[in-house]
Amino acid sequence: MDQAWVETVRVVRGHLRRLVDEETARRLDPRLAALLDRAAAGEDVSGEMARALTVSPALQRWAAEVHADPLHRHPALQSPLHRTTNGPAGHGETVGAERYSCPVGHPHVVWWRLSVGEPVPECATHQRPLARD
Repeated sequence: MDQAWVETVRVVRGHLRRLVDEETARRLDPRLAALLDRAAAGEDVSGEMARALTVSPALQRWAAEVHADPLHRHPALQSPLHRTTNGPAGHGETVGAERYSCPVGHPHVVWWRLSVGEPVPECATHQRPLARD
């Protein structure tokens, strides 16, 4: 099992509703949750995870950025040296962000708080607020 895909799917789930339209998110989120459950049970679902993230070109690009990053961070937090596409101009300053994840069992959702004004969401699987890592 490629753990990079597991981490990528967790991060995608945390930001899914900003990456695709509501209908696509409603269809895709349960599929991603089921793939995470199968991965936690020891099944190799790497290929299925990669295919699931191709529902839109924008989601596929975003997920590729997360997957390629050694720390599987939100693309806005990645060093320009690790980005797979051209990012905004700048000197590669570190952006502070807090990482949150589902507090129940194996994390189904990972979410990066990019601004203190963003409310912390709930895990779509367990309906519990995400906890700061």
